[in-house]
Amino acid sequence: MKHGTKYDRIAHLYNILEWPFEHYLFNYWRKEFITQLEGKILDVGIGTGNNIGYYPHNSEIVGIDLSKKMLKYSRNVDTPNKVNLILMDAQMLGFEDNSFDYVVSTFVMCNIYKPHLALKELRRVCKPGGLIINIEHLRSETKSISFIQDLFNPFTKYLLGEYINRDIVYFIQSSGLEVIETKNLKFKDVFKLIISRNID
Repeated sequence: MKHGTKYDRIAHLYNILEWPFEHYLFNYWRKEFITQLEGKILDVGIGTGNNIGYYPHNSEIVGIDLSKKMLKYSRNVDTPNKVNLILMDAQMLGFEDNSFDYVVSTFVMCNIYKPHLALKELRRVCKPGGLIINIEHLRSETKSISFIQDLFNPFTKYLLGEYINRDIVYFIQSSGLEVIETKNLKFKDVFKLIISRNID
């Protein structure tokens, strides 16, 4: 089953299911790390548009997602900014090189089948010196936690198409991006901010 189709099926429930995480965790991180961005911004895997309300005024936002129904909910988010929403695969971006000042990806690389391809595309479309902001959950360096992640990963992969034990920092570095900052956000190092720079 295509990943976009899975999210089409749960789009009407997505914000309800995510509400506890959004209310107690995610919205604080969005406020801290997204509200300072300016210029032309690509939001990869924009989903139901939870990032949209946090971008500064006068930003130009392009949001992509594989799910038509998730994008439908994004269109209902109230914002003064220009937001262009496009059905698109992050592994094959239809943009010219060096198109964006910033690229934002929140909880997306755990869902993409080939994250290394997506990250190379993010690097390609980000301007030289531009920043890529990832907020992700990833494989913990704490053995007791990573053991549990490995144990449950086959189930989350099958049910949700979600990989909970990926080393996202490794994928980012191997795509040719320069990691300039990481910050552990919650549950030791499971939730993490990763900021990287396009050094081309």
